[in-house]
Amino acid sequence: MKHIFSVLFVAMSFGLAAQKKEVKISEENYNFSVGSKNAIVITVPDSKKEVVEKELKNEIKSWGGKMTSGKGEYSTLQSANKKLFEGKTFDTYTRIFQDGQDVKIAVATDLGGAFLNSNQHPSQFNEFKEKLYAFAVQAGNEALALDVKAEEKILKTQEKELKAFEKQDASYKKEIDNYKKKIDENEKKIKDNEVNISKKKEEISKQQDKIKGIKSTKVK
Repeated sequence: MKHIFSVLFVAMSFGLAAQKKEVKISEENYNFSVGSKNAIVITVPDSKKEVVEKELKNEIKSWGGKMTSGKGEYSTLQSANKKLFEGKTFDTYTRIFQDGQDVKIAVATDLGGAFLNSNQHPSQFNEFKEKLYAFAVQAGNEALALDVKAEEKILKTQEKELKAFEKQDASYKKEIDNYKKKIDENEKKIKDNEVNISKKKEEISKQQDKIKGIKSTKVK
């Protein structure tokens, strides 16, 4: 037996608009420490097991009873919650695992003689399904919030790197401006020096002529 229910929660996208990511809830037989039992299976999209599991522990504790864990399973014995199953005691068996990008949680509930299912316990089943839905939405949004935090950390690093590049760019431009200024100064010095060279050549030419004149002079 397998029934699938779909619900939505709003997630922040990496674009400009918000996306709606689908939380899926199904009813199917699942293997637990007590055997194959009817269970509510929740799929939390685009989430990490360690994040959802932290929220799951708090959710299980809210059901009351003694919680134990082992071999990948959480169980509660003699749980009692005034808002669940008319306040009557119940036992639960829960498994959580990573399924690709998603996280899946299977919860089997022993009402005392029969495990919760939609055929025999329609109102109780819907009641518990709604509670698990609320948990899945909260856990999913918590996972998304952590994703946003991680992405913001990356963005902060990128912005820091950009500032460093811009600072280096400004330094290069300043060096170029200094070089241009130095080139302009040297070009002016070259022009001034060319005048000096021309004058000095004239002086040298006159001096050479003077020397020739002296050499050509004879004392008689």
